[in-house]
Parts: sequence; structure tokens; C-alpha cells
Amino acid sequence: MKYPVIILAGLALVFLPACRTSPKFDYQYAYDMDLVRCSVSMETLQAFDVGDVDKVRIIALSQVNGGLMMLYGIAAKAHPEPWQKEKQLALAKGVLDYMFIHRAEIDLRWGVNVSGLKAMLTDPEDLRRLAELEVCLARAEEKMRESNRKLMSAEEHQANQSDAEINQKIIGTWIVDIDELPAFSAKGTETFSSDGSYVVKATIIQHGKQREEQFEGKWQIKDGFLIGTNLMHDKNKILRVDDDELVYLSDGRLSTLKKNK
Repeated sequence: MKYPVIILAGLALVFLPACRTSPKFDYQYAYDMDLVRCSVSMETLQAFDVGDVDKVRIIALSQVNGGLMMLYGIAAKAHPEPWQKEKQLALAKGVLDYMFIHRAEIDLRWGVNVSGLKAMLTDPEDLRRLAELEVCLARAEEKMRESNRKLMSAEEHQANQSDAEINQKIIGTWIVDIDELPAFSAKGTETFSSDGSYVVKATIIQHGKQREEQFEGKWQIKDGFLIGTNLMHDKNKILRVDDDELVYLSDGRLSTLKKNK
């Protein structure tokens, strides 16, 4: 997963300038900052081009929340002008407004900094919404812990099947039923054929909008991973496949498909 790297890069944009004390031009610093900015911008553009709204939101909010985490502390030493204080307050309100609208989709990778927002916002309504946001964060944390518990359990019971055995068992039609992701669900079928082709037919609901999708491509099993063209994820680690279930990992997320009989 690249999200943690992106979050750290966003925080680097905030921390590195604060740590710089030399008045001389620092070429290494300039190189590091340009590399971080270009990498984060490229990640954002790529996610935008493929319509990955959730990834774009994670990249942007991780940087915004990282900046807010530092603003309050830096302000005490920077002595901002009144107009800058007003802009800081407007930014804090804007971030709260945005996250509150999308609270049902809240993701820990947003880097939400509730304590930083509390230090900047004093309006009773803003504080009420922050409290509700904290409840949503607690639910997201519990959901992640449950996901990690399932992940550890699945890895403990990994079948360690050979590529040949997975190739044989995976052929057929599997039922797709995804509804545990924020603002995303998909229901349909995924069929793997013995000629190395596959097709996915699904009804997808994303951010309240429904659409019918069909994906086709080529697949293969290599070193226990399902890889191929036009797959949702580059690599899918097969933990176990039998006559009834296909259990695999994608981007650290555990998924189980049932065989369509």
C-alpha cells in the first residue's frame, strides 16, 4: 500500500521547512522537497485519471490534516498577522465542513487531527460536529482492528497451495459481494476460464451513484499471486482456494468469494 508513504510525504512538506535553520541555499533540501511534491502530485493525478475518488481524498486530506497539526504550534512563534489568523480559522472550518459531509466514508488514512481542530475552533456547533466526527473515527478504528484480526487469522490458516493447484481450483465463476468499504459496494460475478481469460460483471454503487460494469482481461497465477490485465489491484495474494471459497488479500484487505454452483 502506498497510502502511508503518501501521508508521511505530506507531513514532510510541513516538518522539513520548520526544521530548516541555515540561511544558505540548501540544494539537498530543495531536491528532497521537489521530489516529495512531484511524487505526491503524480500520485494524485494518476488516481484522478482512473476515477479513484477515495485515493485522491486520502492524499489531499492527509496533507491538509498534516498541515493543521503544525499550524497551531507554529503560530505561537510565527506571530501571524490578523488576516493570517482569519485565514487559518477559515481553513480549519473548511476542513471540518468537508470531513463532516463525508463522515460516513471516514478513513484513518485521512490523518484526522481532532485535537488540532479543537484548538482552533471555538464555535459550539463546530465543537458538536467535532464530537460526532470523533465517534466516526472510533468506529473506523474498531473496524480496522477487526479487519486486522481477520487478516492474522487468515494468514495463520493459509493453505500454501502450489501455483498448479490454485490454477486448477480457481477456474469457474465466483460471486462478488462487496459492501464493507466506505461509500462503495459491488455485486456480481467473476469468471476465470482455463484459457487464461477472465470477465467480471457487476453492479457498482459508489458515492450514491449506481452503474453497470464489465471488465475483461488475462490472468495467471505466479508465486501464489493472482496477477493480470485490468484487475482492480495489481497483485492479489491467494491464501486459500477450494471447491467453495476463494480467500485472498488485496492491498492488505481480506476478501472471500463464494463459488457460484
